[in-house]
Amino acid sequence: MKRMKKKLRGAQGESIAEVLIAVLISALALALLAGMISGSINLIRKGEKSMQEYIGKENALAARSGAVGVGSVSAPERLTDGSATDIDVNCYRIDVPGGSPVVAYEVRPGA
Repeated sequence: MKRMKKKLRGAQGESIAEVLIAVLISALALALLAGMISGSINLIRKGEKSMQEYIGKENALAARSGAVGVGSVSAPERLTDGSATDIDVNCYRIDVPGGSPVVAYEVRPGA
């Protein structure tokens, strides 16, 4: 503590070694900051690209375009007399990279 007070009151400046160390620490901090900003920008771009792709596929699914499969669903409880019936459906499936597929069903027209 006394050393700091002496330095503050003294007319002498910092030594060259102290100045070089301070510049080195500042340069390292700026390099780390630049790396973090660059990494953040890359993550944001990847996220935006992924979201745009997902939204595009979801919109295609809402428009009922894309991969269409035809299937049948058994629904025994649909009838009041308890008899079983089958309902023909169209199945729309769009695969999402790294996630579960997005799927929609609709009763087939005319069924």
